[in-house]
Amino acid sequence: MHSRRALTAGLLLAIAAATALAACATPTDPHWSDAGIHVVEGHWLPTERPCDLASTDGCVAAVRAAEAGLGVDPHATVRASTAGLPRQWVRSDGQTVVVIPAYSGAPPEFVILDLADGSRRVTGYGCWGVPKADGTMNCGEVPLDQYRVGHSPVD
Repeated sequence: MHSRRALTAGLLLAIAAATALAACATPTDPHWSDAGIHVVEGHWLPTERPCDLASTDGCVAAVRAAEAGLGVDPHATVRASTAGLPRQWVRSDGQTVVVIPAYSGAPPEFVILDLADGSRRVTGYGCWGVPKADGTMNCGEVPLDQYRVGHSPVD
């Protein structure tokens, strides 16, 4: 014979197992799941890579273009970084989909500016088209609205 306490414990265990199974079967809110994913100014960004503002590489060119496009005084930028585009989208059914954006030229990136007042600004930056005779390309601000919070690229 089972004691009342054993029956109660068994019933509670069954309820807990059923709840856990139901949680696994419920739909999820669609979201990006890349490493380091976070939101800056309403855009989903994966892990940021610091940009050395004292260098002369392409990162600094992207930062200067971002400052100009956003109307930010270059003296107000205390740090800057870049981030690629998120790629791993988790649909409402829980399935992960790899999103491969189609752009001509190199894929754009996010440029993130940390300003002296503590705020952060973000914009898209990319290069497109065929390289010019001198090897340079047309580069500048690129709208990346598909990575805004609330936008679903797949669902």
